[in-house]
Amino acid sequence: MPHLDLNLYLMVLRGELPPRALVDVGFRHLLEVCGICREEWETYSRMPNRLKRQEASPAEPDSAVASAYGPSAERLDERRKMVAESRRRARRDFRELMKTPADQRQARVVQARARFRSRGLAELLLEESRRVLRSDAREAAELAALASTVLLWTPRALEASWGQALHARALAHGANALRVAGDLEEAAAGFSATRRFLAQHPLNDIEAHAEIARLEASIRLDQRRFEEAEALLNRAALLANQGGLSEELARSLVKRAVLHRQQGRFDETLEDLERALSSIDPKSDMPLFLSAVGTLALTLCDLEKYAEARQVLDDTEQWWDEVDEPWWTLRLRTLEGRIAFGLSDLERAEILFTGVLDSYRERGMVYDGAVAALDVALVHLAQGRTSEVKRLAAESAPILRSGSIHREALAALALFEEAAREERLSAATAQGIRRYLEQARHRPDLVFQRP
Repeated sequence: MPHLDLNLYLMVLRGELPPRALVDVGFRHLLEVCGICREEWETYSRMPNRLKRQEASPAEPDSAVASAYGPSAERLDERRKMVAESRRRARRDFRELMKTPADQRQARVVQARARFRSRGLAELLLEESRRVLRSDAREAAELAALASTVLLWTPRALEASWGQALHARALAHGANALRVAGDLEEAAAGFSATRRFLAQHPLNDIEAHAEIARLEASIRLDQRRFEEAEALLNRAALLANQGGLSEELARSLVKRAVLHRQQGRFDETLEDLERALSSIDPKSDMPLFLSAVGTLALTLCDLEKYAEARQVLDDTEQWWDEVDEPWWTLRLRTLEGRIAFGLSDLERAEILFTGVLDSYRERGMVYDGAVAALDVALVHLAQGRTSEVKRLAAESAPILRSGSIHREALAALALFEEAAREERLSAATAQGIRRYLEQARHRPDLVFQRP
C-alpha cells in the first residue's frame, strides 16, 4: 500500500471524504509497514468484546484468560453455520425474485413480511445488475433499484455503515445502467441522488467512493464534459491506489484510457492501459481484461500501427475464444475488420464488417447496424464499388423513416443516403459520419456538423 498522498488530505479538506476515511487508510498503511503493530492489532482483534471493555479479573485463571483470546471451536462452527444459512436464504430469495415478472418484483419485496430482507440478497441483486449491464441495461437499472428497495426494507440496514455503502453503490449502478440505456437525463438525476445520499451519510468506505466516482465519470464522458470526467477518474484512481484496491484501480485506469483516447492523448492512453493490464487477471475479470485489450488495439489502430494491433489480438486470442457473449464477439470482429482494412486486406475486411452488420440487423440493433453499414461502405469505396455503396444507402432508408434513433443521427444518415445515391460520397465524408455516430451514441444533443 502506498504512502498517504497529499491529494487525499485535500479531498478531506474539500469535504469530498470524511476525516475518518483518512484515518482508516493511514491505519491500514501502518499495519502493512509495521510488523509489530500488525501483530498487536491481530491479537486485539481476536479478543472478545468483554476483554476490550475492561481488563481481565486478576482472580481469573491463566488458562481462562488464554482461551478468551479466541472463540471456541464450537462457537466458530456455530457462526459458520449461521453465515452459511444466511447465504442460502439470500440465494433462495434471489432465485424467487428472478422468477417473478420484472414489473412485480418491487411490490413483492415491499409486501413481504420477513422474506427479501437481507444484506446478502441486496449484494446478489447488485452483482446481477452488473452482470447483465451490457446485454440489458434496463434490466440492470431495475435490479439496482431493487437492491436499494431491499436495503430500505431491511431493518436497521441504513443505520449500518455497510448498508449505507451498499445503498450508495446501488444508486450509482442504477444511474450508470440508465446511462448505458441512453437515458442521460434520468442517469444524471440518479447520480445527483447518489451525491445527496453521500452528503447526508458520509462514508468511510474508500472502495465505495472510488467506484462511485468512476461510474459518475462515465456520464461526464458521454456528455463530453472531459475536465469533470478526468477529475473524477483521477479521484477514483487515487482512492483505489491508496486503498490497495488493485481491481478498482485497473477499472479506473481503463476508463481514463478511454477518455484520453477520445481526446487524442494516445501516449497517456497507452500508459494507463499498460499499468492496468499489469494488474488484471483475465481469469477473475474477463470483461475488464477484454475491455482493456480492445481499447489498446483501437488506440494502435488510431496510430495506424495495425500490425501491432493485430499482434495484441493474436496474443490474447485464447481469452477472446472463451467469451460466449455476442457483444464481445461483435466487438472483436469489428476490431479485426478495422485492422484488416488498415492493412489493405479489403476482402477480409468486407467479410468481417458484413458479418457484423448482418448480426446487428438480425438483433434489431438499429444504431449499431448504422455504424456497421458505414464500415462496409468504407470498404466498398476503397474498392471503387459505388453501386454497392448505393445499395447500402438504400437499405438505410427504412431506418430514416422509422424514427428509432435521435434526430441528429438521422441527419447524419440522411447525408450518407443522399451522397451515396448521387455517387458523391467520399471516404472522408463516410469516415466523418461514422465518427459522429460513435460520439453521439449516448448523446442525442450532440449536433451533427456536415463535413
